[in-house]
Amino acid sequence: YIAPPGEYSLKDTVLELEFQGVKKKFTMLQTWPVRTPRPVASKLAADTPLLTGQRVLDALFPSVLGG
Repeated sequence: YIAPPGEYSLKDTVLELEFQGVKKKFTMLQTWPVRTPRPVASKLAADTPLLTGQRVLDALFPSVLGG
């Protein structure tokens, strides 16, 4: 089904597809997630400091190994 030309709101169905017996309706609005986290098996423990040897960097911007 394809809707004829005209004025539609964002939630009106304008296209309907059927593939392998499954029907899916499409509207003028698509919602996308803002951010999806990357898949990881497990998070590493951040327990060892990363020392650069530069006192200014180590003092103002502390960082850890593994994190």
